[in-house]
Amino acid sequence: MEEQRNEMKVMERSHNCSSAGLGIQALDLDKKMKELKDKERKLREGIARNQRDAATANTLKKNLIKCRDEMQHLLSRQQRLNDLMDSRRKKKDIF
Repeated sequence: MEEQRNEMKVMERSHNCSSAGLGIQALDLDKKMKELKDKERKLREGIARNQRDAATANTLKKNLIKCRDEMQHLLSRQQRLNDLMDSRRKKKDIF
């Protein structure tokens, strides 16, 4: 519930933000996505390496699931930001 409120606040700020600000947000999201992909890769490697230790492997699997959820959330934010940037470009083209 609180995540949705925070997300709504971020989107409201995005609507009031300049095009340059939106570009900066897009770059920031790209950087976070790259970090999450690297984290996911390391977790997958850790799971493969620690298959014999069930407790460690289960912990890594839980962290991998959380990481993938974060990536999915970030992808949806990126999509909304890209849609907002595209709509602004279209408005500029009209006027």
